[in-house]
Parts: sequence; structure tokens; C-alpha cells
Amino acid sequence: MDGIKRQLRHKFRIVTADDPVLGLKIFQNDGPFSIVVSDMKMPTMSGVEFISQIKSINEDVICLILSGKSHMDDTIDAINQGNIFRFLIKPCTKEELVSAIEKSIDYYDLRAEKKELLTVVEEKNRQINRYVSMIVHDLKNPIGAIKTLSDLLLSEEEKLDEEQKEFVGLIQKSAVDSLNDINEMMETIRTNNGNRILNLEQKNIVIEVEEVIENLDIFATNKNIQIILENSNGSMSNYDPKAVHDVLNNFISNAIKYSHTGKKIKVIIEDISDQEIRISVKDQGLGLSEDDTDNAFQEFKRLSSKPTAGESSTGMGLFIAKNLVEKMNGRVGVFSKGKNQGSTFWFTLRK
Repeated sequence: MDGIKRQLRHKFRIVTADDPVLGLKIFQNDGPFSIVVSDMKMPTMSGVEFISQIKSINEDVICLILSGKSHMDDTIDAINQGNIFRFLIKPCTKEELVSAIEKSIDYYDLRAEKKELLTVVEEKNRQINRYVSMIVHDLKNPIGAIKTLSDLLLSEEEKLDEEQKEFVGLIQKSAVDSLNDINEMMETIRTNNGNRILNLEQKNIVIEVEEVIENLDIFATNKNIQIILENSNGSMSNYDPKAVHDVLNNFISNAIKYSHTGKKIKVIIEDISDQEIRISVKDQGLGLSEDDTDNAFQEFKRLSSKPTAGESSTGMGLFIAKNLVEKMNGRVGVFSKGKNQGSTFWFTLRK
């Protein structure tokens, strides 16, 4: 050990202890330390127990352990628990131990740099989100005013000729689409920042399903699409009503967007276990490619298919839906046999 200390002391501060109890005391009071090297067999406690206690003080420390072949089972257990970076079988030469320590230090430094870089990136993302949030908020008021004015003009459509009605209708649609996009962007920012707090309640899920279907019926009717609810008795489950409303609104509105005129959409509520229910939205629309299916819930992911009537899509809705479902301790997924064979988006809730 003296030889190892002499070889490394010009680069590192090295502290030794004759027993694990003293080692723990030194580690806790004289740190921080980057690397801990321990024997497997020691008085009062094993190396596995010693390393476990070290990790409870500082989980970032890199641990090496020296073990005889007779203690291999204990060493494997320590590695499987994620506590050991590397172990060396005794007898171990000075060169082997020095090399292992130097590699451990390199790994520690690399991980620290990665952690620091991640912190910088997260702060930059927060700054970008704040900046985008300000811009989006500033855009919302004038676009909302445009929508209000177009609503007012269309409420007195008898004063407009056909060409004026068409132009005002286009303005209204563009304003509505823009407001929807803005709301999705703001929701994405809240989701990424963890600012949306959910309040779970025990309720019958059919209440939200019927309300969303009713709200979207006008859009389905415009495309002669029928929305069918199966198992209208529903089921009691634990969820945030607004969050479920947002998820259902996204799934069903997408089904309408990506379906041709005259198709059907089924919303299915089913008990899949004593602990879970599943809500599925099954359409007869454009279907999904394998890439779409694999990446549908990624942030800013746009599906390869285009809405059949030119409806807008930001690529954020499914990402938001996934985050909301997972916050309610549920799961989310999608199934499609392929292009032009429809798709089924589903999510689960705990009872």
C-alpha cells in the first residue's frame, strides 16, 4: 500500500484506514472522496456491507474491491447491486491496482463532466422555455382578438356576401388552429418544466369520455364520421379529470383528422385486470408506418400521414398525452397493421 501511495500521491490525495469503521468515519468527515478501494474480507463487516454504507453516504463515489476467489459469490452480488465499478482478484500486483485506480478516476471525471454538461443543457432548456413561453403568451392575445372579431362578423353573416363569408371563415379557422397550436406549445412547456400538478379523483371514466365525444361531434359530423362508444357503463378509476379530458381530446381529434369522410371511430372502455382499465380509440383511418408506431409519442414527432382535410398538427399532442397518462400512473400505446389499415391509440388508468 505504501508503494501505491507513493506512486499516486503526486496527483491525488490518498487516505487509508486499518478497519472499515474508521474508514466510514474518515469518508464521512474528511471527504469528499472520488474513489474507494476496499478489501472483501475485513473485521467487523464485509466489503459488500462497507461499500453499501459508503454508497448511502455518497452514491457518486467509484468503488473498487479486492477479493479472493473464495468470496466470488459475495463479489458478484455487490456488482449486481450496482455498487462496484471493478473488482480485482487477489493476489493483485501494484501495477494492476494502480491501473484500476487510474481508470476509475478517468471514469469519475468523465461522469462528472457529463453531469455538469447536463446541468448546463437543462438550464439552457429552461431559458429557452421561458423565452418561448413569453413569445407564445404575447401571440395568444392578438390571435384571440382576431378569432373574436371573426366570430362577431360571422354572427352577422346576413350582412356579408358569399366571398366575404368565405374569407372571414378562413380567418376564423386559421385563428382557431393557431390558438390550438399555442395551447399545445404552452402545455408542452408546462410538461417539460414539471409545472402541471394533477389531482387524482375516484370517478366513472365514462363522464369524461361522453363529454369529449360531445365536444368533438361537430368536427366528426363535418366529415360524416360516426363516433361509437362501447361499454357506456364505464368503470370507476383514479384520474385527474382535466388530464383525461386532454388525452381523450387528443386521441379522438387525431382519429377524426386522419380519417376519410364516412368512416367510424370506436371509443372502447374495458376492464383489463383488477387494478386497471383501458380506454382505446380505434379508427378506420390512414394507419401508421412502423416508424410512426415506434416514435408516435416522441416530442415534436409528426406522423408521416397528413390530415385528410388539411387540419393542423403540431406534433406535440401525443407527447403531452403520454406524459399526462404516466403522471396518473398509467400506460399508453398504439397499434396499427400498417398504412391505410387504421390505428388504435390506448391508455390505461389505475382503479
